[in-house]
Amino acid sequence: MAEFQSARFTGDPILQDCLDGRHVMASPEQNDSVRTVQQALLDLGYVIEFGATGLYGVQTTAAVAQFQRDHQLQDDGKVGPLTMAALDAAFVPAPAPAGDPVQDLVDAKIAEIAGTGLDIGAQTGPPQPAGDELGAVVPFERGLIVVTPAQECCVLLDPIGAAWFEQGGPDSPLEYPTGDTGIEGDRLAQDFTFGGMAAVGGAVHTLDLALWGRWLQPAGGFDPGWPTSGTTPVAAVDQARFATFEQAVIVAHPETGAQLLQPEIFNGWLGQLAAGNPFGLPVDSGHPTGDGATVFGFTGGQLLRDSAGTVTALAPGEVPPPGSPLRFILAPDNARHLGSATPDNTVTAFVGGPDTLRAQALDIAKASGPRDFVYLLNWWCDVDLELIPGTPDSTLRSLLTKASAGTPDSDGAQVCAMFWRPPPPREKLKAALVLGPLFLLHQFATTINQKAAAAVNSLPNARAIVDSRHLAFGSHHQKVLIVGHGDSLVAWCGGIDPNADRLHPFGQNGSTTPGSPLFDVSVRIEGPAAADVLQTFLDRWSRHPDAAGLTPIGAAPVVATAPPGPHTVQISHTYGRGFPFTAPVQTARTVLENALVNARRYAYLTCQYFTGSEPLRATLRAALRRVEYAVVVMAPIDIVGDTPDAPFRRHEFITDLLGSLPSDVADRLLLFDGLGVPPAPTTPGAYVHSKLLLVDDEAAFVGTPNYNRRSWTHDSEILTTIVHNGPTGPPPLLPSFAEQLRIRLWSTHLGVDPAAVADITAAKALWLAPPPGARVRRYDPSVPIVRPSVLGVGVSGPNLDRFWNYVIDPQG
Repeated sequence: MAEFQSARFTGDPILQDCLDGRHVMASPEQNDSVRTVQQALLDLGYVIEFGATGLYGVQTTAAVAQFQRDHQLQDDGKVGPLTMAALDAAFVPAPAPAGDPVQDLVDAKIAEIAGTGLDIGAQTGPPQPAGDELGAVVPFERGLIVVTPAQECCVLLDPIGAAWFEQGGPDSPLEYPTGDTGIEGDRLAQDFTFGGMAAVGGAVHTLDLALWGRWLQPAGGFDPGWPTSGTTPVAAVDQARFATFEQAVIVAHPETGAQLLQPEIFNGWLGQLAAGNPFGLPVDSGHPTGDGATVFGFTGGQLLRDSAGTVTALAPGEVPPPGSPLRFILAPDNARHLGSATPDNTVTAFVGGPDTLRAQALDIAKASGPRDFVYLLNWWCDVDLELIPGTPDSTLRSLLTKASAGTPDSDGAQVCAMFWRPPPPREKLKAALVLGPLFLLHQFATTINQKAAAAVNSLPNARAIVDSRHLAFGSHHQKVLIVGHGDSLVAWCGGIDPNADRLHPFGQNGSTTPGSPLFDVSVRIEGPAAADVLQTFLDRWSRHPDAAGLTPIGAAPVVATAPPGPHTVQISHTYGRGFPFTAPVQTARTVLENALVNARRYAYLTCQYFTGSEPLRATLRAALRRVEYAVVVMAPIDIVGDTPDAPFRRHEFITDLLGSLPSDVADRLLLFDGLGVPPAPTTPGAYVHSKLLLVDDEAAFVGTPNYNRRSWTHDSEILTTIVHNGPTGPPPLLPSFAEQLRIRLWSTHLGVDPAAVADITAAKALWLAPPPGARVRRYDPSVPIVRPSVLGVGVSGPNLDRFWNYVIDPQG
């Protein structure tokens, strides 16, 4: 049977018979199929005086004959297979002419922003290729649309668009924008790959990345206000620069990072330098002394600002920094969505997927009544994975179905979920070639998460959103579970998703990651901080358009009834500008920076990538000058295949960091690749996936941020800070949460009894010379690195830089 090519005739059985040669339409036939043919001829301009009556008469015969002559067919005035095929072909839409792919992207962006506050006016000229020919700049009445090398469009409103273009556009030190212009009243802010611009009262101020990043997420407990100047060199100190703000000054230097100073402190520092005093560089953004004063540290001294604003110079260390674990807790900042720390929580650490997912399944199983709820935020969610292997009813599909089912007399629990959905790349072939494994991972994540969402959406009183609202080439990386049951509330966060690679070795039961089950950590929180994790879910859910019509019952105030626990907890985040809040959120970064610079004895961190960033490099420089030693355990580069060029970027970050430090300071940084069981870079447990920082046996930081630009500035992340409420230490005092977790993890890494690593100093000797059987090996920067290629051909360094900066590890 032949097939119609146009929709006009498809589905009509008589016309199908004409096309197949089983019927010839002719006078005096009368039916609706005749009417369809008549209307087609009329639409093509042929004359049938009485119109489409459905009666095949003399006028229809004449019109068909003329159509046949026009198409070099036998003019018998009848509709057989050749005439029917010609009529069908006449209504097949002509292929669209090849257009400008850049203009197509721009048109799609214009449609996307229609009706929003991004009123850019009409386009005033064609797209102009950027200097590297991978991007483009398109002029509009009130700004620009910039197409980045990642083929994403960003709106730059004037006067920022005009100022950026005047400074060189993509060829300026800022390079490309990373998102649309942020609008806050009559003020504008624009993020770029290597800095930012702010427009205040018509004046545009340009800041480099260090100053811009510190402004977006200040430390020190006070708000600097908006910029009043751009980046300006500090004349007395090589490589130092500053920018002034409405209520503060930010100073940056490659050695010490960016620090927020009160104006009196900044002026006092300049006065010390002018007087020839070797005060050096600022190393922190101040800490209170308890009597209303604030002391600021410098590499060569301290400045004290009392409550009256008077500044006094002090010798180094004259006012010691805070020694309490509470130095790791930041002051709340509502403007930047950082809440207060809450005491009286009970936090339990879970190491590895088997224990974590089993405990999560048991928590979900408790939810069943109309006041109960289960909320999920996931980067990856396999709804058919047995969370307890060998137990078929332990899948999320089964657990959530049972939770929501209820009884004949009562509704079940409410289930709400938000899963990450990677937006499809606009140039899939290019993306597949350039991104390699990362592109394929995105496609798998899309399929897995859409399947999970469909399962949730099939349940009563349930809703799942597959969420792609984030910055270009971003992700929703949070891994959160919240369960409300009666008067109890439990929250989970950390590095563990419902994924086969957390439970099964590579190649078994759907695990596709070498080195799996992954080495990973999550925490379970009972107490008031569980409500703070719940707020994370509500912040995203309530601002997503697909959530309309279903209000989470967990949005009502939750009063935790668990007995008071021993832990103080603070929740922090990363969010890109506009998702879900107007301004970007980088409180997780600030918490981690604050933790590292306040370390006194040791720091221990784990990260699968450890490709770093400029702020992390400056923070580690400052931390290594203070601590006895720092341990970093990473996933072996042999198996980190989901991030192209990661081996080179890790090597570059580490060698630059160590090369900038005196050898005695650099030697304090002990770098390791994780190994599995038996000790090898590809055996089970070798892939270190945990996102963790432990400091001084006083504070633990567990969550989803990696140590790279993407996690610190761009994607959706969550971080938990945990310290003890009261004193801890050797018996008869209780060990702290951080100490217990450190001993557990270090004994696993080093393959020794927990008692062997209980003492921090004794443990250092084991890190310096890991014993036989240890599940770590020293990182070797001399190992040759193979950079990415396409079809066996190497990719140029500049092109790899562009794709690293705009696709793989973008700046938020």
